[in-house]
Amino acid sequence: MEKNPVTTVVQMDSVISTIGGKSLLTIHFVESSQILDFLRDVNTSQPVIENFGPLDSQLVKDRFKQLFSVIVTDNGSEFSNSKKIECRDYVG
Repeated sequence: MEKNPVTTVVQMDSVISTIGGKSLLTIHFVESSQILDFLRDVNTSQPVIENFGPLDSQLVKDRFKQLFSVIVTDNGSEFSNSKKIECRDYVG
């Protein structure tokens, strides 16, 4: 990031109401302090992937890469399929 200081950092996390219940996927754009929230019925990797499908298909490729150039997550199981999240061929 020192070599490319205009890199956008995005932090993703989940807010869980109860185990096995609904959860929120939060996408925090650090620089602008903006947050996107997506309500999910289950806290697994598939809904995370599905949330990126519409974002991916509605943004121009270069804009998507600019907005999501670095995505930081924890080791939660909902982020275990990072290849599908990063894959530009996925459209929900």
